[in-house]
Amino acid sequence: VCHWMCPSVASTAQKDLQCVVDHFYCTTPTTAVSDGAGIANPRAIWSLSYNMELCCVDQEMMLAGTPTNLYVTSDPTSKIIYDEAILEAKLLFKKICPDEMDFMPPPPDPEDIVYEEQVVQEEQVAQEEQVAQEEQVAQEEQVAQEIEEAKEKDGADKGEVDISPDIAESDRAVSDKEQTEQQPATESS
Repeated sequence: VCHWMCPSVASTAQKDLQCVVDHFYCTTPTTAVSDGAGIANPRAIWSLSYNMELCCVDQEMMLAGTPTNLYVTSDPTSKIIYDEAILEAKLLFKKICPDEMDFMPPPPDPEDIVYEEQVVQEEQVAQEEQVAQEEQVAQEEQVAQEIEEAKEKDGADKGEVDISPDIAESDRAVSDKEQTEQQPATESS
């Protein structure tokens, strides 16, 4: 699909644009036209030509005869430069939104854009971190409580020392061995 437009010079749009269509497309059903490189142009299956009268609106004149909630704009032109259209849009913007500062603010830095999915993921991560931290604190409190209970139990048992016979025997054997090693050797004559 191609759309061409130009200022009207001939009496019809078909006459104005026929040389462009003939250059890019093969319009006759029996012959294939090729460009200078030997490549055949595609066949035009259907085409439409129309004339449109462009209207240029003087905003000051339109304000006198139109309701306050109706805004009229000029038609687009065939010009590639859109300075006039942007100026007209800016004037309409100031009339519709007089308190707004910027007509077309610059786009944000791509790094500053926050997407909804990203926000949801960050919230989930924050919640998971909070739950993990709460679990860690609970574990630390439980360990501290077990240590405290063990200390209290050891404090209550200080008067009674229960040593099993096997441990007592091995402790005595180690103690006797240490004493014999520490005594100086005596010579007998």
